[in-house]
Amino acid sequence: MIDNKFENYYKNKRNDIEKTKERIRLNEYIEYVEGLITDNSQGKNWRKWGCYLSERQWGTVRENYNTVDYSWGEGGQPGTFPRDQALSRAYRWGEDGIAGISDDHQFLCFAVSMWNGEDPCIKERLYGLTNGEGNHGEDVKEYYFYLDNTPTHSYMKYQYKYPYRYPYEDLYNKKGSFNPLEFELINTGTFEGDRYFDITIEYAKYDAEDILIKIKAKNMGNEKRTLHLLPTVWFRNTWSFKGETSKSSLKRNGNNVKINYPKTNENSDTYSKINMLYTDRKYKDILFTNNETDNKASFNSSNDGRKYFKNGVNNYMMAKYRDGNDAVDNLDYINKEETGTKASVHYMFELESKQETTISLRLSDNNNLLNPFSDFEDMLTKRINEANEFYDTLSPYNQNGNTNNSDADDMEKDLYNIQRQAFSGMLWNKQLFHFIADEWLEGDKIAPIPEHINDPKMTKWKHLYCKDILLMPDKWEYPWFAAWDLAFHTVTVGLIDPDFAKHQLLLMLKEWYMHPNGQIPAYEWDYCNINPPVHAWAALKVYEQDKMIYGNDDIEFLEEIFEKLNINFTWWINKVDDDGNNIFSGGFLGLDNIRILDRDPDGNLLEQADGTAWMSMFCLNMMKMAHILKRYEMERKYLQHFIYLSDAMGKIGSSIFCMGEIGYGFYEKLKGQSDDVLKNIYDKLFYDEKYKNLLYQWNEKEFIEAMNLRILPDYNFCKTIENIEQIVEDSKNSEEWNQISKIYEKTSKNRFEIQELNRLLLAYMYNEIKKNTRFGLWDEDKGFFFDCANVYGIINVCSVVGLVPLFAIEKVEMKSNEQCYDSFNSFKGSLEWFMKKRPELVSKEAHNNFSDLMEINENQDEKGCLEGYISIVDKNKIKRIMKRVLDKNQFLSDYGIRSLAKNTNLNWYGKTIEYEPAESNKVKLMGGNSNWRGPIWFPINYLLIESLRKFSNYLGRSFEVEYKDSDNSTGIKKPLDEVCDDLADRLINIFRRNNEGNRPVYGGQSSLFNKEDFMDNILFYEYFHGDLGAGLGASHQTGWTGLVANLIQEKGITEKA
Repeated sequence: MIDNKFENYYKNKRNDIEKTKERIRLNEYIEYVEGLITDNSQGKNWRKWGCYLSERQWGTVRENYNTVDYSWGEGGQPGTFPRDQALSRAYRWGEDGIAGISDDHQFLCFAVSMWNGEDPCIKERLYGLTNGEGNHGEDVKEYYFYLDNTPTHSYMKYQYKYPYRYPYEDLYNKKGSFNPLEFELINTGTFEGDRYFDITIEYAKYDAEDILIKIKAKNMGNEKRTLHLLPTVWFRNTWSFKGETSKSSLKRNGNNVKINYPKTNENSDTYSKINMLYTDRKYKDILFTNNETDNKASFNSSNDGRKYFKNGVNNYMMAKYRDGNDAVDNLDYINKEETGTKASVHYMFELESKQETTISLRLSDNNNLLNPFSDFEDMLTKRINEANEFYDTLSPYNQNGNTNNSDADDMEKDLYNIQRQAFSGMLWNKQLFHFIADEWLEGDKIAPIPEHINDPKMTKWKHLYCKDILLMPDKWEYPWFAAWDLAFHTVTVGLIDPDFAKHQLLLMLKEWYMHPNGQIPAYEWDYCNINPPVHAWAALKVYEQDKMIYGNDDIEFLEEIFEKLNINFTWWINKVDDDGNNIFSGGFLGLDNIRILDRDPDGNLLEQADGTAWMSMFCLNMMKMAHILKRYEMERKYLQHFIYLSDAMGKIGSSIFCMGEIGYGFYEKLKGQSDDVLKNIYDKLFYDEKYKNLLYQWNEKEFIEAMNLRILPDYNFCKTIENIEQIVEDSKNSEEWNQISKIYEKTSKNRFEIQELNRLLLAYMYNEIKKNTRFGLWDEDKGFFFDCANVYGIINVCSVVGLVPLFAIEKVEMKSNEQCYDSFNSFKGSLEWFMKKRPELVSKEAHNNFSDLMEINENQDEKGCLEGYISIVDKNKIKRIMKRVLDKNQFLSDYGIRSLAKNTNLNWYGKTIEYEPAESNKVKLMGGNSNWRGPIWFPINYLLIESLRKFSNYLGRSFEVEYKDSDNSTGIKKPLDEVCDDLADRLINIFRRNNEGNRPVYGGQSSLFNKEDFMDNILFYEYFHGDLGAGLGASHQTGWTGLVANLIQEKGITEKA
């Protein structure tokens, strides 16, 4: 069993892992937190400082003073905090910067700014285009890399590629391009001739609040160039928005910057805290200004006599070094008294070709160091070695290789490097997310418009109070938490820092996040949005990781999160199952644009295969959690929910009685309408002349015949209603039919009266038939799960929505010595009840695999336990589904499983649905893209592999599925465990060098990434080209793409166990 391999691997590694200096620091942090609770100060706050700055604060909902939807701007108009104001305007809720760090409340910040001597402004933050400007939505147009990081941020490494001239105009002017790939920085020709600087920033913690900073700059080109480096320290502006003045200050102290935190009280001369930024004295000067808004530059309004603003350092540099203004010192850019709330240490270097230079700084809570750099290099090296020790002990691969075969060595080192940078990217994407909904609605000195104050997307979330370090999907493109993304993030972070992962999951369920009704907030653009319920899955994974790797059986965590998730589950049942039929609809279920269509042509919600399957998976996760906690009554509750959900998913047919194009709103559409409107509706709905005659010339026999023989077969309805005549006969006994008959007897042969009569009759019959119809989302003829577009029938498109039902599988295990084993209240007792009372739901004829578990249950006395698997998909269905999944002309790519079958090409009621392997140019939904029409996504692929491994354990190696890996292949058979290994390798191969020495992730950028200083730097994109594996979307979405680290871990352990 593969689980035993993992258990044995970690059991042998555990003592070594716990002895690493990084694990010791993590345990010291836990002691510190526990000391806060018990008022017994112990341990150290190793998480106090970290890479908590955003990489884009402008253009966010938080900094917006209009409606939520206007944050990017609309109709060609900029948002209320556009990119161009970031240089001169103070932020309200957070800060951004390049390679930025801050304390955990973001009172004090540090980042690296620079200037190449040519650009119109200094580089203080990364440049990118807004949602309306990019040819495929928002996109950062920079090359920067998260090279290393540890869970306590004891060591961090970041690299930025800074062009000699940054091509702002070239990038902006390509905003309307319809190229299926994004227009990137390399496409401007900026890097030709190696015309750029390598800027590498390293941080090493001497102590919890004592940070060594090393910045190395190298001229990569063939000509001498000037480079200005401006490492900057500043206080976040917490005063202006409340009409106050700063109570913190920075002041020159010899060669250093003295950092004064607010005074202990108004009348005191004592500062609450004093830190120091020590410099290595190579600087040219230290420039002081204030982190205040320049009204003139930002709004073209008066500054009312105020001086020294956020853009002061930029204005000074441009005036003195670009414009040659010798009188710049007389301008009010820089405070000559050398004090303020923002300070940049200015270094100026003339670098020859290939020359490099290094500067050292130290940001410390020890303000009395006489020789702050005496052991700087020794401590930096020590922290690097400790980071190596931590990752070397945990990873199954060796960063130096460990074989005598050079090719195997290269593979070993490459996999190690990919995994370590995936972990690093996860940790670099930590950010302080600061947002208080009630204060945002009220506004501050900048009065919000009425639409802002009453924005329905925010007024429902007035309780939201966020000021926490959270894992962002991508700190430039998505600098806000996304609840369902976060769940996947924790599954990777759980490998290296399970305590932080558990903290993240619990935060989303705290009362200052989760809505009182039980909904988990989605993301800041719409907290009400519905995301797939993967929180329980992630909680179980992290719990199991913590137990398996670190030996910590954290039942307290599981108990706490289980109680909160019960509330969330109730919200789902009450709010999302609209009709109470165990079919979940939504129109936009969290997977960005996974919806092939989000609604039917009439605007009604779809009945979703994936929505219901996600809920089935949620049930099984909660059921397993309840069993671990010995909450047997809750285990039974979730078993019952799952049985009914699987029944709804598996039944054949349509959930709607379809006649022409009559929909859910049939009765409401016709009720109370005028004659002309009725006539127009009928003309639209009843397109067949023969049928129109039946409508106007009532003939019961012909009417029934038409419904049975002509209309119902069009929607496969005859398979679920054997005898419509019987329903009609039963209806004749009802009071409603009697009333209709009386009306009919009294009417003349007036055309409209006959029409009105039949309207009532059809509406009544529609409701009766709907009540008596068994329905589901599985199509037996096609062997796949589809969404149902109500009266328009199934959407005949094979997409990942039909794969999600595979995720709902879980192992059931109950030993005879467990409490309540033979009791009616046990899991076993519930199964027996369903076998006796509701056999149609769990028998061999049911649409799930319960029958196998039933056979195990019958023989349980011999085994002394009940053990098996339950799922929505039985072994017959999985074989048919996998035939599509493993077909290269459908889902199977060289780099994983596509989100839409490659052979898709359908025109559906005027909407074109076809395979697009990259960014969609043909359909623009949800922020300008429909990027689930072909690309490969890691979260879906990871869940698929995990689920198939469970099916493999359930069905055994004798169960094989067909692989069609080439256009002409007739297909070969493979067991599911080999399929899983192969799919994992395909995903990993996105990042590995291929036979040509290229990494597929870089696609058309390979010429740049084959350079020596680029080739080992890995970017983890949001999703990937369905044919080529090239990275697409957000370039630093290590978030869920970081799951490649899990795949590499699993691969290595399996190979080496």
